[in-house]
Amino acid sequence: MDQTLEVITRAQRGILLAVPADPPTDAFAAMLGLSLALDRLGKPATVVSPSFVPEHLRFLPGTSQVRDRVEIPAEIILELPLRGAHPHEVRWDEVGDHLRVTVRASAGLAVADRDVRVRSGAYPWDAAVTVGASRLHALGPLYAEHHRFFSETPLLNIDRGTANEFFGTVNLVSSTASTVSEVILELLETLGGVQTLAPEVATCLLAGIAAATDSFRTPTLTPQTFQAASRLLRQDADHQAVVRHLFRTHTLPELRLLGRALARLEELPRDTVLAVVHERDFMETEATPDTMPSILKEILEWAGRTRTAFLAFARNAGTFEVLTFLGQMNPEDRENFRAALGGVFVGPFVLINLGPVPPEQLPQVLRERLLSRLPEPEGTAPVRAAVLEQASGTAGGVLGSRTA
Repeated sequence: MDQTLEVITRAQRGILLAVPADPPTDAFAAMLGLSLALDRLGKPATVVSPSFVPEHLRFLPGTSQVRDRVEIPAEIILELPLRGAHPHEVRWDEVGDHLRVTVRASAGLAVADRDVRVRSGAYPWDAAVTVGASRLHALGPLYAEHHRFFSETPLLNIDRGTANEFFGTVNLVSSTASTVSEVILELLETLGGVQTLAPEVATCLLAGIAAATDSFRTPTLTPQTFQAASRLLRQDADHQAVVRHLFRTHTLPELRLLGRALARLEELPRDTVLAVVHERDFMETEATPDTMPSILKEILEWAGRTRTAFLAFARNAGTFEVLTFLGQMNPEDRENFRAALGGVFVGPFVLINLGPVPPEQLPQVLRERLLSRLPEPEGTAPVRAAVLEQASGTAGGVLGSRTA
C-alpha cells in the first residue's frame, strides 16, 4: 500500500483515471468515487471512460466530469544537444506543406542528424490510474492512441480477481475482494481516513458494490463486503438512490423483451436453464443488448439463483453472445470457465462471444462449448416443469407475445 500512496501523493499536476471500454458498473462507480475523493484531497483528476457514461449510471455524482477521450495541446517539441553553445535565434517558415525550423547558435554548435529528437508535447498529468482493467488493451482507443503516455508515466493498476496481468508500475490487485469498489474504499481509508468519504463518494462506492454483487445476492460474497457496505452507509451513502436506479427501474421495452425471454425459457442438462433473444426481438420491442444483464437477473428470479443460466442473444445477424450466470460455482472454477472460453466478467455474469451460429444450431453449440465445461451438479434438483410453464405463461400473457 505504501507504493500506492506514493504514486498518488507525488502527483502534483494531476492524475488521469481510466476504466475499460464498456466498463462494468463496479469499475465505473469505483472510478467516480476515487475521483471525487482525490478532488477533496486537492489532487485534481481527469476521468476518462472510452464508452462515456452508461445511461443507468447518470444519477451518480461526478458523471458530468467524465470524458470519453483525452485531449492534449497540439505541441511538437524539437530537442538537440547544445554542448556548451548558446542559441541566439530560432525562426520558422513554411516550405510547401512542411514546417522548417532554423536554430542559430554561437560558434561551436555541431549537431548530427542522429542527435535531433522530435516528440509530441507533454501530457498534463503526473500519474495514471486504471480501475477494473485486467490489461492495458482493455482501455480500447484510450490506450491505442496514448500508449506512450502509459509507458512513460507512473501507472497505478487497481483491480480485483486473478485475471489481472499486473501491468502497472504499482499494482493494487486483490485476489479476495468481491468488488473493485471495496479495493478503492480500503485505499481511501488509508489515504485520508473517513474525511475522504463524503456522502457522494460513499454513494458511488456503494453503487459499485451493490451492482457487482447483484444487491448482495451473489454466491461469492464475503463478510468483508457486508462490512464495507456498512461503513459506506455510516458515511451517508444514498442507498435509496442506488436501489431505485439500479434495481427497480425497468423501461417498457425491457419488459417486452423480458416477456419474450421468459416465454422461451427451457431446461438443459446439468441443472441449467436457457433463454434466447433474437435480433428481431430487439427491433420489435425497441430494447437494446445493453439490457441483457437486467433481463438475466429477472430470469434468475424465476429459475433460482443456485442454478446455471444462459441468456443467448443476437447482437448482430447470425452472431450470438451468451451472458452466463454460474450459480454456486466457486471463484476459481468461474475464472477457469471464463478463461477457457475467452469471456469477460460483466458484474456477476460472464459474457461469451460464440460468433456466427445458425439459430437452429444454438442449443447444440451451447451443449458442446459451454455445458461440457460445467462441473456436474451435486445434490441439486431440477426446477419443476410447472415453474417454467408458469414463467412462460406469465411472460406470454402479460409482458409480451411469444415469438418462436
